[in-house]
Amino acid sequence: MLRSLLPLFGLLPMAIAAGAAPDLQPVTAHAPPAHAPIPLVENGAPRATICVMGVPAIREIDVAVREIQACIEAATGTKLPESRGKLVDGPAIVIGACPESAAAGLDGKAMPVEGFAIKTAPNRVFIVGHDDERLNSPGTAWGIAEFLERFIDARYYWPPQ
Repeated sequence: MLRSLLPLFGLLPMAIAAGAAPDLQPVTAHAPPAHAPIPLVENGAPRATICVMGVPAIREIDVAVREIQACIEAATGTKLPESRGKLVDGPAIVIGACPESAAAGLDGKAMPVEGFAIKTAPNRVFIVGHDDERLNSPGTAWGIAEFLERFIDARYYWPPQ
């Protein structure tokens, strides 16, 4: 059972091969932040809340928000509470742009098309992306998918179950 989310970037041993395809988004791994782990679920009880903030009405983002809830519940047996448009005081997965994510240095509009960032701070996991319906850029949805694959160990196969 997933008991806590370790500081994310300490789990990202990545190397980028020289001469990588120029059409792929660059990946940057950072040193782990110096704060306590962020608990999502402990002893079968939810500890974190999924806070959906400032994301546009793009279908892929709506699907990804439902998917993060479903994958965490499948991995832990516990459904996390969800808040839309309001941050909570305790641990949270903050999806989309808000003043708190901006204070953490995340600006989705400054990211490349379809770009995203996953960053932690005390009691926070921020997932922010470049979201623009006109450009078909659901960056936050890509960030959620990356978070689920790297940290919740979700995998997607065809055909869907």
